[in-house]
Amino acid sequence: MGKRGHKTLSLYYDFVKESLEADKSSKYETLCQSFPQGNLENKKRNVSVLRELGMPHKLLFPLLISVGQPVCGKDRFNTSLKKVVEMGFDPTTAKFVKALHVSYEMNDKTIEEKVNVYKMLGFAVEDVWVIFKKWPYSLKYSEEKITQTIETLKMCGLRGPSSFEEVSSIHTYLRAEDIELN
Repeated sequence: MGKRGHKTLSLYYDFVKESLEADKSSKYETLCQSFPQGNLENKKRNVSVLRELGMPHKLLFPLLISVGQPVCGKDRFNTSLKKVVEMGFDPTTAKFVKALHVSYEMNDKTIEEKVNVYKMLGFAVEDVWVIFKKWPYSLKYSEEKITQTIETLKMCGLRGPSSFEEVSSIHTYLRAEDIELN
């Protein structure tokens, strides 16, 4: 966003402002005319779908300005949305947005590879999904980062992912490290 500066911000702001002010029954015909037309129809449709699911307005803007822009596509968006909803994420939460990002940005093969990294470290597939549901970005880490984190936790007394408390501690540790990096 910094590369395009004020122009990009104002385009997104205008689109979001019009979207948020639009009545649910609106056809969005009056949305920002200066917004790039390539993905505008997809964005209008996808924002409408998310609003119908009950997504609060405050969660729409991050979806529109993020690097991956999961609301731009059609088929990928639909597939990602279906996965996230089927996993039981609540569309009114930030976790839903994060899970949608992960699902949109990573293909099935990559997700499977990340799950296999956790499996090699002794986690059951169910444990991986418990971690993912608590903290969706846990699947975005590199194999090296995941392994390093688990090894560090083992040195700190983690016996294995045999209990929910230990899985939860991994989630907490990963989140703390991510906050420190940002």
